[in-house]
Amino acid sequence: MYTCNHGEVDKAVTQVLEARAAYDQARKDAATMVDRARAALGLEIRLARDSGTSQTEILTKMRKSREQVRAFERASRTWEEKHPGEDPRVAPGESLED
Repeated sequence: MYTCNHGEVDKAVTQVLEARAAYDQARKDAATMVDRARAALGLEIRLARDSGTSQTEILTKMRKSREQVRAFERASRTWEEKHPGEDPRVAPGESLED
């Protein structure tokens, strides 16, 4: 017959739930970091194009397709819409001068 201490089971389940919450938060944080990095890359591509660098040169040096380069550019525009005035190249709480 299997017996268990109810208190130990409650503690174990609580620890599992805490670990799951930490895991979920880590996934959310990682997704935010990837979104920010993708937007930062897209912004740099847009700035390079604005300064005269061709899309062909960028995609060739990056070894990406034209559509992939465009997707990065779109990511930067989406970032601007969702985060007005926030530069994706700058970590939260920092500035470009830091």
